[in-house]
Amino acid sequence: MISIEGEPNTPTKDSNNHNRHRSWGAQSFHSRFGDNAGPGGAEQGTANITVLSADGFPAGTNLRVHISLGKKEIHKTDHIKAPQGSVQFDPSEESFKTNCTADAFFKLVVKDHSKFGRDEELGETQFTISDQGSGAEQNVGVGKGMVSIRSSFTPSESGGSPSGSVSPRPKTAERRGLLRRDRSTTPNPGA
Repeated sequence: MISIEGEPNTPTKDSNNHNRHRSWGAQSFHSRFGDNAGPGGAEQGTANITVLSADGFPAGTNLRVHISLGKKEIHKTDHIKAPQGSVQFDPSEESFKTNCTADAFFKLVVKDHSKFGRDEELGETQFTISDQGSGAEQNVGVGKGMVSIRSSFTPSESGGSPSGSVSPRPKTAERRGLLRRDRSTTPNPGA
């Protein structure tokens, strides 16, 4: 014999027993990727990063450093042959700026660049920007080697700045697409 007297009480559709609660774990994720809308969000600004050198990698590799913010690659260095496993990068060529939050995590990947085929990954790690005023050099362990970078963070004047990277090379007004026409002038069919 089966008894149904002790059945649990199932709530009906009309009952208000179901509530949604905001997750506290999502706040740190959003602050890392530029959502500064909530309280306690990280300060917006510009990260200045220079890749200085790489050392301790296998001899004879063709080293290239890739830096990403979130899923977007924002910089990759020129590839340099490293007969002894270490290279010095040109700071004037390997400096860049990008908009981010003060607590953003950047991904640094070192690869052995291959002219044909796929590059071999030698190591991957994360790093944060130095918050020491004018910036500081830091050595970041990547795989079996070390990459030396100089970084600094400049807070933005206004609260919200667009995300994306800022190229160190100035854009000229003369650089236009081949198929784009300037709409301010009318075409001259006789010329």
